[in-house]
Amino acid sequence: MSDTDQLFEQLLAETQEAYSKASSNWMPDPADYSCLLLEVQTGTFKADKNNPASPNLFFIKPLWQIIGHTTLDQVQFTGSMLTNRSQGSLGVMKGFLEKLNGEATDSLADAVKKAKGLAGTLCQIRITESKDGKYKNDRIQEVLEYPTAEGAVAAA
Repeated sequence: MSDTDQLFEQLLAETQEAYSKASSNWMPDPADYSCLLLEVQTGTFKADKNNPASPNLFFIKPLWQIIGHTTLDQVQFTGSMLTNRSQGSLGVMKGFLEKLNGEATDSLADAVKKAKGLAGTLCQIRITESKDGKYKNDRIQEVLEYPTAEGAVAAA
């Protein structure tokens, strides 16, 4: 086994405990956080993955990085997956897009395109949890700063 392979195996073993505790759907505890938008991810999926005849749906979801928190500074998490599954789901998506974009528009395609271009936006995010503790959601409370052409951020 090469030195590189041995180092890789050693790092895997050292990381195992943290990996075991990690959640692929992790969000921070309910509270307000300053977060940097790293990207808006998009994609498609089947409404019922076990039924090929089920309708195709799309999603958007933000990737956030917590900024300035005493214990979670620089920690990244994926926000809620927003879909076109129902009218209620579209309402939540519309609220996200309008808050992030700073404007309302009747064009969903334009709103998503604009949001995808807003990486680097600093937002105040509120994490809430369902009463049974099974689900967490993220909601933009306020856009604090938008990115500028030079990559810095400008006040909203």
